Amino acid sequence: MLNEDQQHPTQPIGFSANDVIRFKANGIVRFLVDHSSTDLNKLWLMLHQKQFTVEDMVQLYQLIGYSVHGFGEVFNKQEEKWDKDGKHYTLVPEKGYERAVALVEQFDAEAEKLWRAKQEFASGTNAEDDCG
Repeated sequence: MLNEDQQHPTQPIGFSANDVIRFKANGIVRFLVDHSSTDLNKLWLMLHQKQFTVEDMVQLYQLIGYSVHGFGEVFNKQEEKWDKDGKHYTLVPEKGYERAVALVEQFDAEAEKLWRAKQEFASGTNAEDDCG
């Protein structure tokens, strides 16, 4: 039996054809999302109805090839909002939020390393080769 405390795996990141750092998309998941009558907004509503976990949403965004920057914007904010009835809520529910923020920080650091390596390659320099 699976332990509910086990974390979903993370997707690798890399540059897209237009130099955006994205998660490696899973083609099957991307197809299912693109051809479903359910969109991400509906999935967020379902998350708040406790049909999914934050961890599930975090993994879905990775599996569809979301940009790392966009991922950070979605999961690193706890914007306070009010629904039409005046009820207070946050985009990302508390349970699972800390793990999402930790992943944002991890992926931001990885993205920074990728950009740095790409810039070094483009300029023909490598900081590790600099022996003085």
